[in-house]
Amino acid sequence: MWEGVVCNNLTGHVLQLHLQQSGLQGKLNPCLLNLKHLRYIDLSVNLFSNESIPNFIGSFANLEYLDLSYVGFHGNIPQTLGNLSSLRILRLEAIYPVDSNIEWLSGLSHLEHLDMSYVNLSRATNWLQMINKLPSLVELNLPGCSLEHNNFMAPDLDVVNFTSLATLDLSSNKLGPVVPRWIFQLNKLTYLDLSDNLFEGSIPSISNTTKLQYIDLSYNHFNSTIPDWICTCKSLQSLYLERNLLSGPIPINLGNLSSLIDLDLGFNKLTGNLPYSFGQLNNLTYLTIQNNMLEGIVRESLFANLTKLRFLFASGNHLTLQVEPNWIPPFKLDVLELGSWNLGGDHN
Repeated sequence: MWEGVVCNNLTGHVLQLHLQQSGLQGKLNPCLLNLKHLRYIDLSVNLFSNESIPNFIGSFANLEYLDLSYVGFHGNIPQTLGNLSSLRILRLEAIYPVDSNIEWLSGLSHLEHLDMSYVNLSRATNWLQMINKLPSLVELNLPGCSLEHNNFMAPDLDVVNFTSLATLDLSSNKLGPVVPRWIFQLNKLTYLDLSDNLFEGSIPSISNTTKLQYIDLSYNHFNSTIPDWICTCKSLQSLYLERNLLSGPIPINLGNLSSLIDLDLGFNKLTGNLPYSFGQLNNLTYLTIQNNMLEGIVRESLFANLTKLRFLFASGNHLTLQVEPNWIPPFKLDVLELGSWNLGGDHN
């Protein structure tokens, strides 16, 4: 048995090729078509000399999984990929197409996971319409694809067909200034990354927040307060709002997010004190509030239940930490950055 090759124990037919990071070079040979029963191909992180993805890849009628990421392909993506009607997972990270024609996507009606991270789609004016023809889509990753608000014909959809979407990553594009309305209709989202997109104004409301576990809206230009709906995301584990223009106090109800592990509010214009309810975040591992305009007294009791805290960045504020001289923190920090925090004893 060859390493990375999975066969049917009864028929001997080759079913899967797990050849990622195998040091493969040269050209992909059409003789692969002799493996008519292939359902799984992973050739990622190799170095093939084909200029583009070979047309014959679209002839594997039974293929359910295809990963051609980081293999050096830089020509056009062949339209024959649209023939892979059984495909459920497609990963084409860091492919460098010329014309950005992705009409072939409409033939992948069973596709559940699509990852085209860092593929230049600046000329794909109909990318959203093509995505809307994938009703089974659960995960969509399009970070760093040169998508812009004005480079597609219909920035919003009246009817969203991919309503099963749970993971959406559109980070590091230029989709601002307004968050597309169709995103608000995705009521099964658990993972949402809209960071680094030039969005402005208020953080909009999502229709259903009960399943959200990950929200990243960082590196934009949102200039509102932190909206109340975020405080209702009971399953939220990671919240990144850093490097916006957010103002006003930190909501007291943010402390109700008991599942929260990572919280980054740094580099905004937040005012007031740390809510005492922060002491309820007993799963918190990473906390960043640095470079805001926070002020007031933070008592040691706020940290009593934060036993899992490992990273605390709080410099660039006007906070006073009031502790007893013999106070022992309940956590063991790997990184502590307080900057010019004042330290004060208990004056009660």
